[in-house]
Amino acid sequence: MNSPESRYGWLRGTGPETDSGTRPAIRPRLAIRTSRDLPPMPRRPSATPWPALLVPAKAVNLYLAYAVVTTTPGGAWDENTLTGIETACSLLLLTAALTESLNYAALRHRALPHRWLILATCLPTVACVRWGRIVQRYPG
Repeated sequence: MNSPESRYGWLRGTGPETDSGTRPAIRPRLAIRTSRDLPPMPRRPSATPWPALLVPAKAVNLYLAYAVVTTTPGGAWDENTLTGIETACSLLLLTAALTESLNYAALRHRALPHRWLILATCLPTVACVRWGRIVQRYPG
């Protein structure tokens, strides 16, 4: 009475899983789905207006990049301008890092396309190159 055959009808071949009553039915294999088989995920509407947060941050980044690139010192004696350029470079690196973190959060929510990362990755490069040139050209 407590044998497996009495508890489980499929062992005898008479349960609901059998096709002819004599052996268990063969179930079809489950297909393994990959990311290529799935349709692309739609962008979800977000409660946070990401462009309203990112556009002013990117405007500040562009202003600092403009100040970094266009400001030229009068010579090696012009310490105030050199200090201003170095300060603008460090501020650009800081604001670009903050903007990059906002971009990352927006991309994780699928609220923005990936092209929003272009500006946030190019401007720190501009700041580093300019800062390096200032340090090499005007040592001291």
